[in-house]
Amino acid sequence: MMEPLLLIGGAFVRLYLMHNDFFKNLCDGTIFSTPVSSWKRVTEGSYLMGQDISPYEGDMVHEPPLTLLLYNLLLQNFAGIVPAFFILVDLLTAHILKRTADKFVQKQERPAVRSGAAPPSSPSPVPLIVAAVYLFNPCTAVSCAALSTAGLHQLPLALVFYAAVTERWWVCLCSLSVSCYLDLYPVVLLAPLLAAVGAAGRSRLLAALLAAGCWAGLLLLSAHALGDWSFLRSTYGFILWTWDLSPNVGLFWYFFTEMFQHFESLFIATFQINAFIYAVPLTLRFRGQPVLVMFALLVLMVTFKSYPSVAEAGLYLALLPLWRPLAPHARYGFVVTCFYASVMVLAPVMWTLWIHAGSANANFFFAVTLAYNAAQIFLVTDLLFAQLKRDHVLTHGSAKEVEGKPAKLVLC
Repeated sequence: MMEPLLLIGGAFVRLYLMHNDFFKNLCDGTIFSTPVSSWKRVTEGSYLMGQDISPYEGDMVHEPPLTLLLYNLLLQNFAGIVPAFFILVDLLTAHILKRTADKFVQKQERPAVRSGAAPPSSPSPVPLIVAAVYLFNPCTAVSCAALSTAGLHQLPLALVFYAAVTERWWVCLCSLSVSCYLDLYPVVLLAPLLAAVGAAGRSRLLAALLAAGCWAGLLLLSAHALGDWSFLRSTYGFILWTWDLSPNVGLFWYFFTEMFQHFESLFIATFQINAFIYAVPLTLRFRGQPVLVMFALLVLMVTFKSYPSVAEAGLYLALLPLWRPLAPHARYGFVVTCFYASVMVLAPVMWTLWIHAGSANANFFFAVTLAYNAAQIFLVTDLLFAQLKRDHVLTHGSAKEVEGKPAKLVLC
C-alpha cells in the first residue's frame, strides 16, 4: 500500500516543481542538466531533423540517435505529454529500485533463515526507503522538472542492478549495453558483472560477446536510422574529448579552462582514465560482492565523468540504504551528510551569484563542486573500508586487542 502512495507523492512533487517559477529558473542552471542531457538541445535537434538537417552537423546535439528519434516523435506528435513522460520514467526507475532492494534484502536474510540462526523477520523497511529517497531527493526531482534526459539514462542502470541482484545475467548485460549506448561510462560495470557471471558457472566470453553484440547492434541501428556514422563524434567523441567547457558539477571544466592547449590531450587522458581504472582492482579485491563493486564504481563514474549532473547522484543515493549493515563500521557518515547538505544549498546560491548577480566568480562555484566530489570520494572510501572492517569482524571476532594491547583497524 505504501509504494503507490510514494509514487503518487513523487509525481505530485515533480508536477509542482514543473509549474513553480522559482524552480523553473533554478532548472536553467547547469547543476541539473549538462550539454549531454539538456532538453533545450534536444528540442534544437528535433527542429533540425524536421528541416532535414543532420542534428550532428554542428556542436549542439549530443544525444544518441535512437533516443533523439524517440524525443522527436514525442515532440512532433505528443508535445503536451512530454513532462508526463519524464515523470513516468522516474516513477518506473523508483519501482525498479524498490524491487531491487526487495530482492537484495531477501538474498541477505535467506542464509540465516535457512540455517535456523534467525527466524523469518517482518518485511524490511529498506525497499520503501530506497524508493522514497529516489522519489523525493531534490537531485532527481528538480532534474525531472528540468526535463533533463539524465532521468532516462538512469532507467537502464537501475535495471542493471535489478538483474544483477536477481542473477538474470543476460537481461543484465543487455541493459548494460543500452546504458553504455546512452552514456559510455557504464562500461566500467562490465568487470564485476563478468566476474559474477563466471562465479555462477557461465561463460565470461559469451557474456562479453553478448554485451558487445548488443551495443554494436544499437550502433548499427543508429547508423541505419541516421544514414551515416557522424553521430559517433558528437556523442562518444564529445564525451571523451570534452570540447564543451560549460560549468557543471564535475571536475573537468575548470581545469581545462585554465589549461594550456598543448597539454590538453595528456590531461584529458589522465582525467578520463580515473573513471575506468578502478574497475578491475575493486572487482578482484571484493570478489563475491559484485553489487557492492557496482555501487562503488557507479559513484566513481559519477565523480570522474566529463559531464556529470546531480541527477546521477540520485541513483546511488537511493541505493545507499542497501548497505545499512555497514553503518556501525563507517566513520564519516555525519561528515559526508553535511557535505551533501551544504552542496545542495550552496550550489544554486553560488551559481546565482556568479552568473545572474555578477558578484562572484568561477572560483566560488568550483569550490562547491570540489566539495561535492570530495563528498563522493569520502562516501565510496568509507563504504568500502566499512565492508573490509565488517569482513574482519565476521572472520576474527570483534576483539579489539592484539597481544593483550588495545588495537583498532585503520585504513592503510
